Amino acid sequence: MAKQMIERDVADILAAVETLRRQKGLSRRQLSKTLDIPFNTFRAWFQQKSSKTPSKANALKLKRFLDESIHAGGYWERLWETIREWWRIQHRYGSSRELAEEIGWNAEDLRSSLEDKLTPPRLVIERCADLLHLTTPPAALSAEAKRKANRMKALLTILEEELAWFRDSPPEARETYRLELDPFDVGYVSSLLTMMFSEEKFRRWLQVTTNRFKYFKGKGAKR
Repeated sequence: MAKQMIERDVADILAAVETLRRQKGLSRRQLSKTLDIPFNTFRAWFQQKSSKTPSKANALKLKRFLDESIHAGGYWERLWETIREWWRIQHRYGSSRELAEEIGWNAEDLRSSLEDKLTPPRLVIERCADLLHLTTPPAALSAEAKRKANRMKALLTILEEELAWFRDSPPEARETYRLELDPFDVGYVSSLLTMMFSEEKFRRWLQVTTNRFKYFKGKGAKR
């Protein structure tokens, strides 16, 4: 299991390096020279039929290249520009509202970002990049995921405490619960929490579910 995780980390780093290389307009030969890695060795990592992977020392060089490029600024702006270029020629979505619904962001803000060259929040860029199979830096994504997972722990603790109160209260309290909460949204959140424990089940669930969390959205208006 540990070996598989390491291999996945290396694969993510290589994919992110390739995306960044293209954004910078560098050839693989130019980048291998910049990183002081023999070109034939560097090129082999990106060949589909090759089983060669970077050594620990070279993997650190690649990771350092990613970190320095991102911290230098402009990475996310360039990635967003790539997404905007895709948007101008794509035929998958009929409107920016459809894309906004899929990535879970405000439709008006997304339209402005796509049309007026405004750079949206990083999470929005990551979600769009995921749709286009563009790789985002694994370190940034991992740090954000860990932060949000810790927030989820805190929220689940609060949720359990509130549910325990309704569990131990008279029937009248649970009747209020039924009136105030929407069963479809509760079911959606419950399913989403469960399905994300298995990537295979999550992907299948994502393809078939048509439900979305809507009850408290739209300025608090009920469906």
